[in-house]
Amino acid sequence: MKIYSRIFEGGMKVKAHIILGVFVWIIFFSACNESIKEATYSQEYYAEGLSLLESNCFTCHSPKGNESDQVAPSMSALKKQYLRENTTQEEFTRHLSTFLTDPSVEKSKMLTAIKQFGLMPKIDLSETQITQIATYIYNTPLEHSDWFIKHYGEKQENNKDSNTDVQTQIERAQHYALATKSILGKNLLDAINAYGTAGAVSFCNTQALALTDSMSTQLDVRIRRVTDKPRNPKNQATTYFLHEINAYKNQLSEGKKLEANSINIGGKNIYCIPIVTNAMCLKCHGSSEIDTQTRQKLIALYPFDKGTGYAKNELRGIWVIEGLE
Repeated sequence: MKIYSRIFEGGMKVKAHIILGVFVWIIFFSACNESIKEATYSQEYYAEGLSLLESNCFTCHSPKGNESDQVAPSMSALKKQYLRENTTQEEFTRHLSTFLTDPSVEKSKMLTAIKQFGLMPKIDLSETQITQIATYIYNTPLEHSDWFIKHYGEKQENNKDSNTDVQTQIERAQHYALATKSILGKNLLDAINAYGTAGAVSFCNTQALALTDSMSTQLDVRIRRVTDKPRNPKNQATTYFLHEINAYKNQLSEGKKLEANSINIGGKNIYCIPIVTNAMCLKCHGSSEIDTQTRQKLIALYPFDKGTGYAKNELRGIWVIEGLE
């Protein structure tokens, strides 16, 4: 009996050690999972997602769903279309990334919106940035009526108190440039859909500067596009801006990410935002991509045109924003 008792006691000790070890492992594993989760979805990660939405998406995809002057579906409407019941975050991100990487009718889940607003132009976002945007949209209740006030409106109000900060001013300048780009892009797409690429050249010839000036009036700042290779002589960059353009070109050649910049001219801060070509640009600004009819229209309307011969991801020029102070 003593022998069996010792065996039993020894077995119980072994079991106790096993149970304790399993318990410790569960705690350790859970802690690891929590740390991974926190690292993946930290407040900083969400903040970056919101910042990317503000600078790249909200100008067209209004956070609110009741805007009367929309140029694209609201962000909450977009989420509703892409996020169905049982859609995982991985699936949501993949579907959004597939479309944003190369927008097309075939890849879209919002065909009615394309008929109403046209196909959106491609925006230069990395895979990481798209994932951050998708993560924020997926995990944020955009469909709730108070979301805009809580997560966006308050942030904008807080920014009003720090408008003298240079970085804040640069962000405002980027926002204004993106807003103007969106208006031009929307109208350009409408012209292409209605009259073809050659017809869009006529639109740019008569409306591009007028729309830009209209946005300047609306936003109470001066907005221009300038370049070292102008199509319209009015867009010729002066010495100050040629220096910025060359600096951006050097950064591109070195593989660096282009950032908005502030320069001081005559005691005033002026903000420069780089313009990089995409596939859509090349239909009018490329080489072999320009069809015969479009080329003939360019020659007729712009006899001194220098704005051709570009390839994808080259510097086309810069937005210049003045009067933020």
